[in-house]
Parts: sequence; C-alpha cells; structure tokens
Amino acid sequence: MSNSMSLKVKGLSSRTLIYFSPLEWSGLHQRPHHLPRVMAHSFKRVIFVQPAGLRPVSFHDWRRVLAWIRFRKSEGLKHPDNLHVCTPVFIPLTGRTWADTFNCLSTLKRLRSLLNNSAFKESIVWTSTPAPLLRYLLPRLSKQYVIYDWIDDYTLFKDLPGAVMDTQQWLLQKADFVFASSMHLYEKACVLRPSETVGMLSNGVDLNHWCPGDKKNEVPKAIANIQHPVIGYFGTISHWLDTELIKSMAQRRPLWHFLFIGPAYKSRLDSILGLPNIHWIGEQPYESLPCLADCFDAAWLPFRLTPQTKAINPVKIYEYLALGKRVVAPSLPDLKRLGPCVMLADGLSETESALVSAIRSGSGEEDKAECRAVAAEFSWDRLWNGALKDLSAHIR
Repeated sequence: MSNSMSLKVKGLSSRTLIYFSPLEWSGLHQRPHHLPRVMAHSFKRVIFVQPAGLRPVSFHDWRRVLAWIRFRKSEGLKHPDNLHVCTPVFIPLTGRTWADTFNCLSTLKRLRSLLNNSAFKESIVWTSTPAPLLRYLLPRLSKQYVIYDWIDDYTLFKDLPGAVMDTQQWLLQKADFVFASSMHLYEKACVLRPSETVGMLSNGVDLNHWCPGDKKNEVPKAIANIQHPVIGYFGTISHWLDTELIKSMAQRRPLWHFLFIGPAYKSRLDSILGLPNIHWIGEQPYESLPCLADCFDAAWLPFRLTPQTKAINPVKIYEYLALGKRVVAPSLPDLKRLGPCVMLADGLSETESALVSAIRSGSGEEDKAECRAVAAEFSWDRLWNGALKDLSAHIR
C-alpha cells in the first residue's frame, strides 16, 4: 500500500501525530529520529516531544543538560516543515510522583499551546518511551488513539526507577496498538495482549544517506593513517560491547586494525585503547559517517550476548548493509533472517573466521550489491508503509 493510498483510507493527512521520544532530537540518529521524519509524510503535522529522561539526572549528565538548554532556544525550528520539536519544561527527577505529575502538566500545557482544541482532540499519540509522566498524561487524553512503540525491554535495565517498568507494563496493557522493533519483543507482546493489536515494525535505514553510489570518496583525515584491513564499528560505546572479545581479537590479529567511532560512556574502552591496532576517533557528525564507514573492510557488531541484547534489533546493521558491507555479529535472533550478508559468530574462533571471510569477500561489486539489496528491504519508508497497513483496521 502506498503512502497516498494509506492517507486516503484513513484521512491521516488532516490529523496531528504527537510523538514521545526516548531520545533528544539533537542526539544520535536512531529510530526515534528516522520514524518521525517518514511519519511527517502521512500526517498534517508531527510534534516531537523531547524526553524528560528515564532516570533522575545526575552529575554525569551535565553535557546532556547543557545540550537541552541550548536546544530549547531553537525549538521553533521544524525538521522537516511539518515536524515541530517541542521542549516542555521538565523537572529531571523521573520516577518521583510529584516530578512526574509536574512534567505531565507542563507537557500538556505546551501541547495545548501548539494545537487548537479540535486538532488536539483528533491527534494520535505515539510513544517510543515508557516515561512515567505518561501514566498521568494519557488518561487526560481520553479521545486520542495511543500507540506504544516497544523498542527495549526496560525490565532488563538495572539502573532505572521502578516507575519506568510499571509504565512499560501499563502501556502494553492500555495502548490501543503496540508495535515491536524486534521479534523477541513482538512475541512477548502477543502473549501480553490480543495479537491482532500487535504489529512488527523493524528497525531500518535511510537509504539516501547511507548508499554512497559510485563516487569514490577520499579517505577522511581522521583515519588516513590507519592501515588496512580495517574492521569497523560505529555507534554508542557502552556496556553492551564485549571488550574482552575485542581485546583478544586485536591481540590475536595484530595486523588487523580495529576502528571505533562514537561516544563512549563509563570508560568502556580504557582497557583496550593501549593496544596499537585499536583506534577510537570519538563521536563524528552523522553526515560524515558514510564516508568514514565506507573505508571499513568489514563491519563488526561486537555485542555481548545477554538477555538485553537478544531483545534488540540494531539499527546500525542495516546501515552497514546499505554501505555494501558484510557484517559480523553475534547470533542475535533478529539477525538470523538477514542471510549470508550478516555472518553470525559467537566466541573468539568463530568471530575470527567470520571476519576473515568478510574481509576476503567484502570488496566485490556483487557482494556489495547483495548487501544493499537486503538493506533496501528495510528502508524506513517501506517499513512505515507496512506499519500503516497494520494500523488500517484499528485506527479511529
């Protein structure tokens, strides 16, 4: 079903979508940034509500607080023309009843200032976050259709307030429709609620951004001195990276060079940065990532296999594939459907063999075309059209 047909059937082009995001608009480009952009083609207006956070703010969050203050000054900017970034005033003490209540009222006031009464009543609410303020806000929106986009199982996160887990459970029960980003979450949601009100909405890729075409880019200065073969990773560097595996692989293959691109939290790379063939160039602009990653001889997803990672469907897999890169990754359930372009390997020996294979085969044009064909199946536009089709029998 095309976008135009979907709009005609459901009249979405006359309605506003209110999108509650788990991430700030100015952060990394992930699912909560890509989906609102494609949603904007289907709705009269999309309002992207900046998050209050899922845990109380601490001293270590000072950079995030400064970014929030800076961005608040420019919230009137639209991305694209009918997407408005809304930044309510929040008390950053998520999980405390009085703070969540204040944040609810602040958000409600901000939304009412942006929408007239009719548009507000006819709006559709989409939340990709189990923010506790929603338990106070959504009951006040009695006529709105509510969709919960389940992207993480927050019961597996140890440092979050209990109110976040309670809100996740509440949304799974009370939302009119639930989308899941991974098969693990989809199957779990089907047990918790009627399966006809559950849909699968995979993570995907912005093909226009990640397909470099035939043009050969110069090697970026940031990596000009790194020798090949380069095994690369981009994304947030946190507890889900298997630093022991990375260290062992780097020691076992001293002529391979391992490149990490992205913000690092809690000094996750301190134990391995002393090795001469491990390189970290920090967070890079989103616009420069395709050029940097195009220099990878193999793309690697060195995640730990844990209950938390088994429940996810990594966005970067599809971005690697769009670049024409074969990917080596642990045997996460959602990656098994992607075929030979994603080589699943667990442990040091399996991963080494898979990386050898990826390096040898990844430079051929046929291999690149095969990887890009897989990525094309997961373009955000295509996935969103599928989601509209799922909603067509349910949305009011």
